[in-house]
Amino acid sequence: MSDKIKEIDIYVSARILRHISRGIYRTPAGALKELISNAYDAGAIKVTINTGYPVFEKITVTDNGKGMTVDEFKIIIQNIGLSGKVAGTAFNLPDSNAERITIGHYGIGILAIGQLCSKARISTKTMGSTEGFEATIDFEQFEGKTKNGITRSIVIDEKVIEEKDNKTGKDTKLPIGKCTIKYLKYSDKDKSTHFTKVELEQVRELVQQKLSGGFHETYNSPPPKPSKKYSANFEQLLKLFREHEDIIRRGQYPYEKLCWELSTYSPVKYPDLTIFNKDLSHFKSLANSHNFEVIIDGMEIHKPFEKNLFEDKKNPVKEFFVWRDEEYYEKKKVSGYLIYRPYIRPKCMQGILIRESGVAIGMYDLTFLEYPYFEGPKFEHLSGELFVEGLSGALNIDRNSFNETDDSYLALVKWFHNKLHDEVFRKIQQLQKSKSREDASEIFAKLNNQYFKKFGGGYKVDFKEIGKGKPLFLKEGKTLYINKNHPQGKPKKSAVDTLFLASFLVVSKVVDAKEMEKILNNIAESKK
Repeated sequence: MSDKIKEIDIYVSARILRHISRGIYRTPAGALKELISNAYDAGAIKVTINTGYPVFEKITVTDNGKGMTVDEFKIIIQNIGLSGKVAGTAFNLPDSNAERITIGHYGIGILAIGQLCSKARISTKTMGSTEGFEATIDFEQFEGKTKNGITRSIVIDEKVIEEKDNKTGKDTKLPIGKCTIKYLKYSDKDKSTHFTKVELEQVRELVQQKLSGGFHETYNSPPPKPSKKYSANFEQLLKLFREHEDIIRRGQYPYEKLCWELSTYSPVKYPDLTIFNKDLSHFKSLANSHNFEVIIDGMEIHKPFEKNLFEDKKNPVKEFFVWRDEEYYEKKKVSGYLIYRPYIRPKCMQGILIRESGVAIGMYDLTFLEYPYFEGPKFEHLSGELFVEGLSGALNIDRNSFNETDDSYLALVKWFHNKLHDEVFRKIQQLQKSKSREDASEIFAKLNNQYFKKFGGGYKVDFKEIGKGKPLFLKEGKTLYINKNHPQGKPKKSAVDTLFLASFLVVSKVVDAKEMEKILNNIAESKK
């Protein structure tokens, strides 16, 4: 055997790239999020989306970002996956000195378009120029299918493509589409304008069905009608989403779900609620710093928070946990909050949401970044967000999840789990113990009013600090006091009935107070 060293090339099959181009994003909302991210990275402060509701045959996304020159567009369209952007770098917005951090760097936005439609039209213009262009893209991984006299696009079966590749022996190129460019001329008065408009034409039939709720018929029941009609009213949409979340998860009200997902994902502002001017004012400032607005079908969206979540008198917030600008890894900072309350509605807001540069990565995570300890149902009572710096390098290609072996991500997980273990769940346990005693006192007061007034011979029962080592019961006039300093004088909820019965027997003179104290002590010892 020779000791000669030989270098060989490593190739990637175009077939795997075709797989990627056909489905990076799990939902239509995921693909639309990519276009919002591109607008954000282009310095846009306003994105307008027209979904074509309720039929969704054409979707238009327009932003006032810096736009593109023809040369820049050619680089993008001919080098998909080779973005010139560097994630985490700062840049100035087109019309101001305000700074923003880049979130995207994969250069796959064009694939998001191809997943939604078979034909797209991109119009764009840069600032200071009277020239622009319009690019029309036909994606070849789609073929036409005529139904009811209308030709729409469908995805070519991957099995058919692979059989063809195997017969020809060709698998070296990936022609995912064709593009034509038309040059446009603008007047001098439009010289200062800049924009990009993406028109998704010939939206795929299955995408239309998904967004219009065409799949709900499989459940043999029409969706319930909303209690109130809404028109360009985001608050009503959020209320409908909360009230009908269970059936939304089964495929009904897909438009409301789409809007909710986009509002969760986008770096838009918080609603005008008292909580964001007080306990969570720091996060309002973070959101406002992004200076970003999204309008869907004439409806301006904000982060999907309702007054109901924070100011429900029947189920009030019990505790806030807030962390501001804490270092989690090598000069990288994180700010976050959690709210603890009996019920989190909608349920999909249970968990923790991670934001990088204000943009959500995925949806709420009910595992709390795979927290390793059992805490019972406590997770279902928590909702919050983490605003993290320096995680862009850990993003997976769909910007919907993280590489969980990345150093920065692992450091964040460690920081967050320590906060949960040392602060959050410890405090919740204290609150639960306090609540248990509080409930016991409330229950005892009700029993006192209901029974002692009628059958207690004119006595009433109350709790009082008499002192450690002192008797459990003390009679003063027509009041029987229970010593709060006695081990049996701090009843848990489960022991209230026993203590009530004991008190009733004492005031009724059926059992002596000292003898009853011995009985209760013996019961407590036997339980140990």
